[in-house]
Amino acid sequence: MFTIPNPKKTITIDFSIEQVMKSIPKINAASDTKYNLTEINAIFNQVTLDCVEFLSLGVFIDFNLVKKSDTSTEITMEIRRKIGSFDTDVEVQNANYHFTDLVKYLSEIIVLSDADFNKKYSNAIEKISKAKEEDDKPWYAKKYLATLYIILGIVTLPLLIGFFILPFGIYARNKNKQYLNS
Repeated sequence: MFTIPNPKKTITIDFSIEQVMKSIPKINAASDTKYNLTEINAIFNQVTLDCVEFLSLGVFIDFNLVKKSDTSTEITMEIRRKIGSFDTDVEVQNANYHFTDLVKYLSEIIVLSDADFNKKYSNAIEKISKAKEEDDKPWYAKKYLATLYIILGIVTLPLLIGFFILPFGIYARNKNKQYLNS
């Protein structure tokens, strides 16, 4: 199969690199957790987001920032597959949709102050913080542990009856017949 190189897009915007670097992680809340923050490298001015796609493990989106001047920043976005490489036109078309969405989200976020951002996306921020709290819990305190116990009970009850109680009953019945016949 032929592989297609990772799609890249470079744009230059009239905002400082610090403001852009601060705005990219906020895409998680603006996209309602479609794009999740994976990594921030402040030394090399890189941010990586990830996104899950339908019938795929998804993609990583790398943002590489270059300072052009005090008020201008060049952003290079590269989309790479989590597993494999781009080999069909449909995958490249999905990458183009990601570029469009990311530019739209970034343009909405970068002009907002922190207070305005928190006000506009308060529900999404609250949902993200609850999900993070749930992930930080130990395995025995997770939300769906009661469901796991119910499933284990449904599975173990027939096993208990079939392998322990039923053979014991059959053995006891045979012994009782032998006792009555003697």
